[in-house]
Amino acid sequence: MSKKLIFILLPSIVISIWLISLFALQHVPERGTFGDMFGAVNALFTGLAFSAAGIAVYLQSLELSETRKELARSANALLDSSVVQARVLELQRLNAIASLKLKLIEIDASLDVHGKAIGESYREKIEAIIESLEGNGGAA
Repeated sequence: MSKKLIFILLPSIVISIWLISLFALQHVPERGTFGDMFGAVNALFTGLAFSAAGIAVYLQSLELSETRKELARSANALLDSSVVQARVLELQRLNAIASLKLKLIEIDASLDVHGKAIGESYREKIEAIIESLEGNGGAA
């Protein structure tokens, strides 16, 4: 049964029973006495409802406390993740520098075997890239 139906059906039943008892007991002279015997039950249910409201507030405070703890754990995990990402980025930068220097050495060796030299403009471009990568080390 859906929650909407329960919230509509239950109050409707209570109101219907109340209206039926109102009309059924309309001509009974002792209806005041009959109603007075339910006073203790009324007090009981009022006390139970008040207790239920207090318990609900307590349970909500527990849930809010757990939510705060989980939010703090989530923030710590996010911080740890950002530190790890910064380290990975630094390692990738160092790997790129090492790869470029290794390729430059391989090109020099390969050309040296054939008695040729690398063009200065090409070497300058590679060295400029390496310098720019090495210069970004402090920014990471």
